[in-house]
Amino acid sequence: MGGFEVSRSLLRYVPYTTRQDPTVEPEYSAYCVAGDEEACGAQSEKRDNPTDVDDWMRGHMKVTGHMHFRRRFEDFAELTVSGMPTDLQPAHVKRVTT
Repeated sequence: MGGFEVSRSLLRYVPYTTRQDPTVEPEYSAYCVAGDEEACGAQSEKRDNPTDVDDWMRGHMKVTGHMHFRRRFEDFAELTVSGMPTDLQPAHVKRVTT
């Protein structure tokens, strides 16, 4: 009869925690969703500071009267094994700077 090898393995649950990667600054932006039939669509550039985006929204409102925006917050995350020390590896990111 044909032989086959049986292997056994033990699977363990490993709890992970998600955390913001402190080696990369988050980015903020806004998109104008005001308009009668369609959203205006104007959008800010990505900024390092949320108050810069607030300033852009106020400036857009002064010119257009638009008062509704979708704000975005983008960061980089890292999964770490819960309860274990970690050597954080920096994210490999190429950011557009203005």
